[in-house]
Amino acid sequence: MRKGLLVGVMQTMFLVAAGGQTLTPQSDATGKWGYADDDGNIVIACEYDEVSPFVDGSAAVEKKDRCGLIDMSGKPLGRGLIYGGIDLIGTHSVYRVEFKGKVGLIDSQGREVLPADCDAINLGDYVIYGHRLHTPSATMGIIDYDGKELMPEGIMKQCYPLADNMVVGQGERKADKRLIWKLYDTAAGKAIELPSPPGIQYHPFYSGYALVNERAKKNYFIDHQGKKCTPDYEFVGALQEGHYVVCRQGLWGVLDSLLKECVPCKYEDGGKTVSEGLWNAMQNEEWGYVDLQGNKVIPFSYEITQPFYKGYAYVGEIAAEGFRFGLIDHQGKLLVPVKWADILYNPFRNGELESVWVAKDSLYSRFDLKTQQLSHLPGYGAVLFDTDGNSIVCSNNLWGCVDAKGTLLIPAKVDSDEAVLNMLERVKRDGITQLTPIVFHRLMVYENRELNSHALTERIPDDLWDY
Repeated sequence: MRKGLLVGVMQTMFLVAAGGQTLTPQSDATGKWGYADDDGNIVIACEYDEVSPFVDGSAAVEKKDRCGLIDMSGKPLGRGLIYGGIDLIGTHSVYRVEFKGKVGLIDSQGREVLPADCDAINLGDYVIYGHRLHTPSATMGIIDYDGKELMPEGIMKQCYPLADNMVVGQGERKADKRLIWKLYDTAAGKAIELPSPPGIQYHPFYSGYALVNERAKKNYFIDHQGKKCTPDYEFVGALQEGHYVVCRQGLWGVLDSLLKECVPCKYEDGGKTVSEGLWNAMQNEEWGYVDLQGNKVIPFSYEITQPFYKGYAYVGEIAAEGFRFGLIDHQGKLLVPVKWADILYNPFRNGELESVWVAKDSLYSRFDLKTQQLSHLPGYGAVLFDTDGNSIVCSNNLWGCVDAKGTLLIPAKVDSDEAVLNMLERVKRDGITQLTPIVFHRLMVYENRELNSHALTERIPDDLWDY
């Protein structure tokens, strides 16, 4: 937090009415700030170095390097203007304040939600705060944004954010002062000590359970009482779409959030996460896809598969010359035949995919999904995408653009992909419908730093340029 008032919050705040009037920040000839009513009358004197709009009947102000809140009559709230910095936490209508190198929270009326004597505050759904964090006697606690205590200090030295009414972290064991893992049940107000062999890692709770990594091939889940409630797994993937991919006794499957094997552990191998409601797995040495009820939805007929992304997935085979890939949709339809060294498609494009870029060796050509024909041969060395469906292409270290319909919009004669994006932005902004040679030359001038166009554009009106 920097010293002084965070004036950036002015862009996100809103004004508050008082008796049908709103108070608006207003500066005077000396550069000092106050507030004016709807008629332009100064009602709070211009005596502040910085101010913010009113929120919930109060506003943050700064005067002589000291910050605080005032009400709509100009009266200081709470402890007054004593803080070295003040930031609005807009989603909770509280302010983070700094006082003599320490931090705390106050509400919109200046009342202390958390005294400004903390070494650090972590703000999320709840507030985690700490004291003496760089000493052996470090403590952490958790409160909500009304100041209600959820976990008292003295239990944890470090912890994850509160989830499922449970806090998972590490604290001292009273008997020998050794650092061990603990659970704290905020609903019951009860701490539970957990087994803490070297190297063990506990994770936050989700839907009543927490993952534990005890060693390389021993992973399991515990419940709110800290009791182990699943068998050991050799692998547990990251939580994705409310599901975990697992491997048990060499066979792969999927658990739902309640730890039920919605896809039985019977597959020889599997992708590490589910994606778009499907999971790629291997059976009888061939790969396919199942849904999250365990139904086979795409035949097991490939040597290689990848998770779905934006509606499509790579499938492939292992050939003598290396890997070869194709592209399928959710119905398993093979949109691009399995014959390419690489396939690129635009993840930003809305609606049905019309084309992709494919590479047989090192050059990418455009592949039309309807005609199954190639264009833009012999190809480009690199292809990037923008959010409008355009392909930014590179040939011999020069860049251009192919639009969504396959038309060469900008020849590959531009120095950088960034310059192409700038040119496209100008085309959109100026409503250019036809990129004639003259228009292209004009755009090149804008992006040519050797012609000093960037330095001069701000000083010379656009209509006075001699192209």
